This record gives sequence, structure tokens and C-alpha cells, in this order.
Amino acid sequence: MITRLDARPIRRMVGCFSGQKNAVRWCPDVPLLEGKTALVTGPTSGIGRATVEGLLTRGAHVVLAGRSCKKLRALITSLEAEGYDRQRFTPVLCDLGDLDSVAVAVQEINKIFRRKPLDVLIENAGIMPTKYAETRQGHEISFGTNVLGHFALRAGLLRGCLSEKARVIVLTGDIYIFSKTCSTDFRWYTPLGGVSAYNRSKLGNFWVARELQRRYPRLNVFVVHPGVVATNLGAGGAVTQAMKRRLFIDPVAGAQTSLICATQPDLAHGSYYHNVFGEAELTNADPAMNDWEARQFWNTCARLSERDSAPQISQLRRAS
Repeated sequence: MITRLDARPIRRMVGCFSGQKNAVRWCPDVPLLEGKTALVTGPTSGIGRATVEGLLTRGAHVVLAGRSCKKLRALITSLEAEGYDRQRFTPVLCDLGDLDSVAVAVQEINKIFRRKPLDVLIENAGIMPTKYAETRQGHEISFGTNVLGHFALRAGLLRGCLSEKARVIVLTGDIYIFSKTCSTDFRWYTPLGGVSAYNRSKLGNFWVARELQRRYPRLNVFVVHPGVVATNLGAGGAVTQAMKRRLFIDPVAGAQTSLICATQPDLAHGSYYHNVFGEAELTNADPAMNDWEARQFWNTCARLSERDSAPQISQLRRAS
């Protein structure tokens, strides 16, 4: 059954929280992903870490695309300690907030998997800044990391090892409903501005995903709302973290919708999948449905993400 979601922000948020702990749809253990290769951004903690374990459990080879060498090494050690075969995951240094780092990562991934297609791309990584910052290329950090970095990574993989029928899973969040636009030049000065920047980037993710499906109809693109999840996003001390644990779902539950879209047959590609409602339908009043803005936004991202094709020095093995 397809659920139509209300375009009014408060009602949408009530729907996100209402009974989500008891309503999360869990991914079946089958079908397995033996022989398949998946890439997960932001794999070292939160939803990304739980997604990696879900993919490994189902037999996939997983590319771990993370920005911190130290955290990637810690993840590898932890996965090995849990009994996962070291030969079934490949670490790649990829800082989505630096387009030069993304370019290096793309070269390495395409080189490693030149004879084997990448079957699943899960664009999971995201940041919610508490202070205004910019990427290495001077873009507002939420837009630059959550949207533009993923755009550059995906574009490079589309020119290389990404299968023409790959499943591309783009994480957004129903919180995007509080925004009407996403742009490269948003300026903010308070913590609430950081939340607004994050919301805008989630709308940008949605627009890019819809336009990706239109331009590459053979791909299987899914836009995912993982739920309201207790992760390290945003500010928060001990009290805030305790409140998150009480009100939000945990990362394992938050990974389930991504895993469903990565594994289950007969899903409607180009659709929005919600952790509570499953396949969801949006009204024309929803900002995510603005196709004209989506096309203009895509063109802007394409222009900003272009890099020269000169060979780069590999940093991949430093994470091993």
C-alpha cells in the first residue's frame, strides 16, 4: 500500500515520531547479496555502520568510504573482531567536504573495480553543523558535504564502475519539508541556522535523486527517510543524548529502510521509502516535487563538482 504524505511540516513531523519505535519496517534476511558489491558513505558510525553490517551479513563486498583514516582503521578492527572476513570490505579515504579528496577516491574505486561493477551505492553520510563553516572549495559545509560531495562521487562512479542498473540509495529526511529551496550560498550565524542548512541539504538530496532517476532511467534510485535516529548529528551533551535515546530509534533500526532498498525485489524505483510508511507518495504542494528547481539545481551541482582529470596521488592504502 502506498501512503500519501502531508506536505504540511508539523503534520509530517508528527507522522515521523508517532509510534515509529513500534512501526519500523525490518529488512528480511533474504535475498542474499553474494557476489554483489556495495559502497556506503559515512560507514564508521550511526546508520552507516549498521548498514555496513547488514550488507556484510547478507554476503556483499562493501566499500567503506570514510573521511577519517583513524576511524576507518578502528572500523576495520571492530568488524574483524566481530568475525567478518577482512577480504570482504575495502576502505577508501573520501572526504565529501573536499572535492579533490572525492576525485582521488573515485579514481581508486574505479581502478579497483574496473572488472567488477558496483551494484549498490548508498549515499548515507551527512553532517549537521553547529557553527558556520565552508568546504575546501568554499561552499557552505552542509550543502558541500551532504549534496555536492555525493554528487561528485556519484558522477565519477557513473563514468566508471557503477553498474547501469545499480541501486542508488539517497538518504534524506522528512525534515526537508521545512525548506523550500537549497542553494550553494546559504549563510547562517546561529545553531538554528545550522539546522536550517541541514534541512535545505536534505531537500537538495531529494531533488538530485529525482533528477538522477529521470536522466538515468536504467538505474534503480530510491530516496530514503531512515527515521528519526539517535546518532551523533548536531549538538548535544549528555542530557540531549539521553533524550535522543528515549525518543528516537537506534541506528540499527535506522538502517533498515536502506537495507530494504538495497536488497528487496520488485520495489518501485524513483520512489520515496519511509521507515514507517514504506513506499510514500508526495503531493504537488511538497517542495521535493518541484521538478523545475530540481533540474536547475542538478545543473548547478554538475558545474560546481567538475574537477580536472589529472592523475592524483592515492591515499587508499593508508586506511588499510
